[in-house]
Amino acid sequence: MAFSYRHRKGHGQSMVELLAGLVVLIPVILTLIDLAVLVISVTVNDTVCRDAARACAAGPPAQAVQRAQAVVSKNYKPGGAITSLTVADADVTRNNVDMRVPPFGGPVPTSTPGSPPSVTVTTHMKVRPPFLTQVVAANNGGQFDFASSATYTYTYVYPNNQTPN
Repeated sequence: MAFSYRHRKGHGQSMVELLAGLVVLIPVILTLIDLAVLVISVTVNDTVCRDAARACAAGPPAQAVQRAQAVVSKNYKPGGAITSLTVADADVTRNNVDMRVPPFGGPVPTSTPGSPPSVTVTTHMKVRPPFLTQVVAANNGGQFDFASSATYTYTYVYPNNQTPN
């Protein structure tokens, strides 16, 4: 009889150890999942920002904002942990760009000689992790705000629209 009592006592001890380990292990695993979601979200934000800046630099400077917004809307689908991904008109900055169209075509003119014309795009992302790290961002509605910025030199060349006489 004593043998079975000790066996049951040892079985109960292993259950307590298992539960104590799970109490520690489950929050750690959930936090790691949250951190993975945050890292993936930051990577997505950076990639979309670079793509938007590249799209802006590949066309006429007057349409840069529309191209940046088109790239963001193409790459962002609502749902999941990413609650919003935006680029506003003020987030597209044309650097050293002369907005006049050259009459005989050519590259985008610069407003400062010796400095190439470029465009800077900034994207803003809000992320709500699925588990425990919402507590860290409780003062911001459980969301984390990330911003990414990218600058590209204009590669667009205006076409020659002049007709011969």
